[in-house]
Amino acid sequence: RGRDRCRTPMQWSNAANGGFCPAGVQPWLPVNPDYSQGVNVADQTDASDSLLSFYRRMLRVRKQTPALVVGDYVPLHEEADDYVAFLRTTNERDLNRAGGEVEPEIAGQTCVVVLNTSDQTHTLDLNLDAPKARRVFSSHERQAETDDLSQLAIAPFEIYIGQLV
Repeated sequence: RGRDRCRTPMQWSNAANGGFCPAGVQPWLPVNPDYSQGVNVADQTDASDSLLSFYRRMLRVRKQTPALVVGDYVPLHEEADDYVAFLRTTNERDLNRAGGEVEPEIAGQTCVVVLNTSDQTHTLDLNLDAPKARRVFSSHERQAETDDLSQLAIAPFEIYIGQLV
């Protein structure tokens, strides 16, 4: 009983025990052997395509985008099986509740979030009042800074976040 079956010590490096504790010391929980194959902080710190870098980028986006933190949630295309789409919108009430000062450029900020959960590309017509979104984050390489929301192409397993303009 408990959570220990799904836990593992933090893998800091490719040293013995993932750098969690010195060699010769037996950690209470077993260390996953993948620490020696690049699944550790030291090996992923400078790799721009690593999972660690992905999480850091996502956390930065969240901190810089108030709508993702305190915005109202509005689902889009609820009948879709292969993707999840929704809006997050801030207003002065949300920002005051969060303890932030209301800055004109973020009061009324609306972001669209699309998560493609399939191995297929989808071209979506989000049918929103705003015709375009400025890309805030995408897990897929995109050429343009702004995307047309009436024909938004979402790559397989892509995460897309755009601020309505």
